[in-house]
Amino acid sequence: MVKMKKLQPFGFLLLMLVLQNTGFAQNREKSQLLTFEAFEAKLQAAGKDAQILDARLPEEYVQNHLEGAVSFSVTQKDDFARETARLNKDKPVFIYSIGNGRSGVLAKELRENGFTDVTEIPGGLSKWIGLGKPVVSTVGKGLSLSDYAASLNSDKLVLVDFGSRYCGSCKRLAPLLIRLKQSRLMF
Repeated sequence: MVKMKKLQPFGFLLLMLVLQNTGFAQNREKSQLLTFEAFEAKLQAAGKDAQILDARLPEEYVQNHLEGAVSFSVTQKDDFARETARLNKDKPVFIYSIGNGRSGVLAKELRENGFTDVTEIPGGLSKWIGLGKPVVSTVGKGLSLSDYAASLNSDKLVLVDFGSRYCGSCKRLAPLLIRLKQSRLMF
C-alpha cells in the first residue's frame, strides 16, 4: 500500500501540470486548433503545397524536425519580414513547436500579416513524436516504447519526466522534481 505522504508530492506535481496546460489553453482560441486527426488529414491533403515551419530554435530543429519543415525561429522584426516574404500566402502553412507556445505566437503573427490558412500541430511536436509519427532526427533512437513500458511495470511509484532544456514549462518544473528526488519520497 502506498503511503499518503508519497502521494501528496505526486498530487502537487499533477496539479502543477494541469494548471500549466490550462494556462496555454486560456491564451488561445480553441477553434484555432484542429484535432490531431484533422490536422493529419489537412497536412496530407496539402501535399507539396504544404509550407511546414518549425518555430523552435535552430539548435532544436537540427536535433529533430518534421520532414519537409524549415527552421522558422524569428525573434527580430527584420528577420520576420524577410522570412515571411519567402512564403506563399496562398498556400497552407503548418507550424509546430514543442507544445503550442511558440507556434501559437508565430501563427498569430502570420495571420496578422495576411496568411489565411495557418494551422498548428495540436499538442505540438511532443504529441507528434509521442504518437510515433516520423521525424528527421540526429540525436538517436531514444527510449523505445517497450523500454518505457518496462520501466512502468514496477511495484514502486514511478515518475516519468518528459522534458527538454528548451521547454519553459519544463524549466519551471525542474526545481520541484529536484526536491522530490532529494526527499526520496518518489524515487
